[in-house]
Amino acid sequence: NSLRELGNVTTLTFIDDTFNVPKARFKEILRMMIRNKYEFKWNCLYRSDHGDEEAIELMGRAGCEGVFLGVESGSDRMLEKMNKSARRKDYLKAIPLLRNAGISTYASLIIGFPGETYDTVQETISLVEEAQPEYFRAQLWYCDPVTPIWKKREEFGIRGSGFQ
Repeated sequence: NSLRELGNVTTLTFIDDTFNVPKARFKEILRMMIRNKYEFKWNCLYRSDHGDEEAIELMGRAGCEGVFLGVESGSDRMLEKMNKSARRKDYLKAIPLLRNAGISTYASLIIGFPGETYDTVQETISLVEEAQPEYFRAQLWYCDPVTPIWKKREEFGIRGSGFQ
């Protein structure tokens, strides 16, 4: 409610990769936003494996206009290698539901993670074609020193760092 006192707040972005986790807490936040009739629109990071139709419907009613999805890959094998809990089926379900609720989807993709093959890239392309996120971005994977794989780079034959 303090946002109302600031005046002229038209859009908020929630930068929290667990904003919709746990589901019960997230739904209560959405119901509170609906009850308070906030006039601002908002965006958030969204975990497709922790959402459901009720949450998405509440998001639309609460003023959500867009979500950022760290999809990374359309291949379950690659998602598992990346230690992602979401699977292809989660994105194929969530993205159309979000779109139908009037919520824009922005899918972030990674190409070239260790173990990536032509076939896994094709699975990612087909996920984008099937789910049809409104926006997507594909970027090349690189070995960042803050990631767990950094300690295993010899195992994967990775030399150098970043794009070196």
